[in-house]
Amino acid sequence: LMWLWLRAKVLSHYLPCDRSVYGKLKDPVYLLMLLATVVPVHGARVVFFLVILVMLVRPSPADEYQLTSFITAFKSTQFLTSGLLYMAKGSMAYLSCYTLEGQNMLGCVEARGPGAGAGLGQAVDWLGSGVLAWVAFAHLPSGKRLA
Repeated sequence: LMWLWLRAKVLSHYLPCDRSVYGKLKDPVYLLMLLATVVPVHGARVVFFLVILVMLVRPSPADEYQLTSFITAFKSTQFLTSGLLYMAKGSMAYLSCYTLEGQNMLGCVEARGPGAGAGLGQAVDWLGSGVLAWVAFAHLPSGKRLA
């Protein structure tokens, strides 16, 4: 019973049926959820969207519109978080190595440069991004069509 209450509250804020994009932007709970999806921490976005996907498909089949909205939101935040934000972070790391460690730039890039020491986190993020999207896509044929 607690799961159903929590599911209803979370989904009514994240994927409401009676609000547009502008209506969702006025909701502080939605803004906190949106902020949680763009935090540049490996795996945080994947875990958040895993919880949302589980809430969509359990205990009943998800609506087709909710599943397609989930997939587009998930892939959009992947572009922002794993694409643009990590590109900026890597560029700044490379620039700091170039400007601060002129003579020992290669050692700096290997130790603190783009992608240094983040292999497992990047693998979790990359694998989770692919698997979650395909799991949601696999649930589409069993989804309810309300329109």
